[in-house]
Amino acid sequence: MAFVLNDRVKETTTTTGTGTINLGGAATGFETFVAGIGNSNVTYYCIAGQGTAEFEVGIGTVTDASPDTLSRTTILSSSNSDSAVNFSAGTKDVFCTLPAGRTIREVDTALNVPTGTTAQRAGSPAAGDFRYNTTTGRFEGYLGSAWGSFGSSNSFFTNIFAGDGSDTTFTLSQTIDNENDLLVFIDGVFQAQNVYSVSGTTLTFATAPANGRVITVYSVKAGVSGSNYTLSTMTGDGSDTTLTLNTDPINENNVQVYIDGTYQNKDTFSVSGTTLTFSEAPPNNTKVEAIVATQTTINTATQLLDADGDTKIQVEESSDEDKIRFDTGGTERMVIDSNGVDINGNALILDADADTKIDAATDDEIHFTVAGSETVYMGVTSYNASDRIVLTNTGGNASATIVGSTSGESSIFMADGTSGDASYRGYVQYQHTNDNMNFGTAGSEAMRIDSSGNVGIGTSSPTSYANSQKTLVIEDSTSPAIAWSDTGQTRDWFAIAQGSGLYFNYGDGGGSGGASNVSSVMVLDNTGHVTQPLQPAFNVFANATQSNISTSYTTVQMNDEIFDTNADFDTSTYTFTAPVTGKYLLQAHVSIRELPLNAGWFLVGILTSNGAYNFSRTTTPYDADFGGTLFSLPVTVVADMDANDTAYVRVYQFSGTAQTDIYGHSSNPYTYFSGYLLG
Repeated sequence: MAFVLNDRVKETTTTTGTGTINLGGAATGFETFVAGIGNSNVTYYCIAGQGTAEFEVGIGTVTDASPDTLSRTTILSSSNSDSAVNFSAGTKDVFCTLPAGRTIREVDTALNVPTGTTAQRAGSPAAGDFRYNTTTGRFEGYLGSAWGSFGSSNSFFTNIFAGDGSDTTFTLSQTIDNENDLLVFIDGVFQAQNVYSVSGTTLTFATAPANGRVITVYSVKAGVSGSNYTLSTMTGDGSDTTLTLNTDPINENNVQVYIDGTYQNKDTFSVSGTTLTFSEAPPNNTKVEAIVATQTTINTATQLLDADGDTKIQVEESSDEDKIRFDTGGTERMVIDSNGVDINGNALILDADADTKIDAATDDEIHFTVAGSETVYMGVTSYNASDRIVLTNTGGNASATIVGSTSGESSIFMADGTSGDASYRGYVQYQHTNDNMNFGTAGSEAMRIDSSGNVGIGTSSPTSYANSQKTLVIEDSTSPAIAWSDTGQTRDWFAIAQGSGLYFNYGDGGGSGGASNVSSVMVLDNTGHVTQPLQPAFNVFANATQSNISTSYTTVQMNDEIFDTNADFDTSTYTFTAPVTGKYLLQAHVSIRELPLNAGWFLVGILTSNGAYNFSRTTTPYDADFGGTLFSLPVTVVADMDANDTAYVRVYQFSGTAQTDIYGHSSNPYTYFSGYLLG
């Protein structure tokens, strides 16, 4: 694709609307767009209605098709306020034209070069193409492989004056810092710098230009002071073809050569480094001047600023300051010097609404703010004087995430040095390969939690036990303890080791804050004795006599307590209720009197809700009644009881007279029932 202009290219169209038009063939004596411009090439066009005021001038692309078409890609001017025209029905003329705005104007007004946006650059530019970019506000040229730009919208100035034979001074449109920023011509002949001088806006000639002479002055100023051109002045001797320049122009296109003010075509010389070589030696005593375009050198107190001067970039506010300053709205925001970057506004803004930022709002502290909330502090002293990093979220949870690979480790190290194990004296480490969590002290692993939740202290294999390995050691001179809590945090258990033994305590309702109603449930003293203060146990007795027992099963009224550890015996029903499942040792001792001779036999037993235990009875081998003599029957049983099973004592007289008494006493336990949990 190329940009092509050609004469006598004209067709007609009947296409309506604002889109691509269909071309209807060449007008008499003209060529078609395909023939004159070429398929896929770009050109200037004009569409004008026959007999109407509709017209449009723009840039379009030609396509060889059936029919041929012309796209309207860029509108330059039109009858529709310079926008695309919605053409009405009827025949329109379409022809190639050169828009007036894209022509080179008269020399005494201005030199007009092609203009357009970055997007409007030629699709296939040629080296040497030159234009003004309205997107960047800079002149630019195609260097053969890429576009390069220079200056700004006001960086290149032309002043034209007329000589009168007497005036030697002329006023320029801008201040000139260096004579090398000027190119001066009189009637098109280049003027050497020794025939004029410049100071500010004043150009002064050594001799007044003659009357009627046209003085053209080109000045280049890229928004900074410094030298834009280097002038090399030499003298021809008629024999030497090589002369030495003051600077290397890099490329022949960067140098203009004049002999006695006459411009020399590029094909009359070549350049290699600082060596200028002519095809023919300049004549003797001729003045050879070479102008080399150079990169601008920024000097002291130079700045790039906006129209009102309150937003700028300034290099060195004072001589040899070696600082770059950035101002916005009249306030200095940032300074770059040998120490680094100083953001004077305290905050580095990271998003559009300025609620995510890094700032130093407090001296010697760095704050990280995300979505308006300060989440990370570094160097802070307001939380804890020893804290150097603080993570916070006052509206919820605060957390930090360390992301590691599946084949690596994620670690937090506590160091007291920079080498050896001093760099990892304490650490918390997660091993992604085997899902272990390791804790280290003194540079070595001290505890591990494996993937199954096993905890090893002093071992890297929590599931493997050996006598030489430590499992858990707690040292505390006052009240060492291990505590467990159930899921609901309503029960707590403690094992307390003291000098007198090992105490297992139980507390109710403590939760995470500690148990209440703490009681010792088991004690292993330092002599090896084990006591269980809360083990289920009772001892009850009959405090009154039950008289005239009949020949039927009768419950013994154990209605008074010697002790009942956990209130498991009911003296109103004379029944023991097992609080937990287990083996219980139960003992009963019943004292009777007035047993008749004809009783046959008398039985004492312990009855549980899951089975009867009758272990003691007596017969009457005597030839007379017992009378007031006491006769005692004991029974002992190990009963297998479930929680809430019951047990009580009963007696039975087989036959005979209902005169037997179960002897009870208010202070002496002649008849009693006792028991306790074996395990």
